[in-house]
Amino acid sequence: MWVYSMFEGDNLDLAFAQFDLYLEGSLPGGLGSAAYLWEKVQVQAVYRASEVPWLRERLKVLQRVESVEPALLQEVHGYIAAYYRWTRRHAEQPALASLPPEARDPATQRMRQAWRNYLVDEANLLVADDAFLVPLVRRVVYAQFDLGTAGLQQAMHFLRRRYGLDCISGNEAYLAMAAA
Repeated sequence: MWVYSMFEGDNLDLAFAQFDLYLEGSLPGGLGSAAYLWEKVQVQAVYRASEVPWLRERLKVLQRVESVEPALLQEVHGYIAAYYRWTRRHAEQPALASLPPEARDPATQRMRQAWRNYLVDEANLLVADDAFLVPLVRRVVYAQFDLGTAGLQQAMHFLRRRYGLDCISGNEAYLAMAAA
């Protein structure tokens, strides 16, 4: 995951806290954000395979995926993370650098815990929708091949409909992916 401003007034302290959790194993199951999101996708895809032919046809391949390269999910995670920051942009959150040293660690921990809680809840909501679930499975199963890229584009389109474009308005690369 890259850390950069996604909209005017973005909270980069929070973005760096999200970055720390992307690979760090502090979500349920001792997973980082990317692995946690993939675990939710994989469990739901196995569950939904009986009702979604595309998933049923690829169930054996899906079940063999033991872990996912975090880079495959970084754009999706980045969009979710940007939306989270966007919804909190007006909250009273002083910059960590402006706090006395003894207050920085507790403030960072509160930010991290709030993000963890949000991601757990949001991941459950996202994977419950086949319009997000199937493209994300395609993204991982087909990785960097054309079908994997198409899966990423479909997932980003889903997130655009869910979150809008304001939360990524300052990032041309994300705007292009979401508009495709």
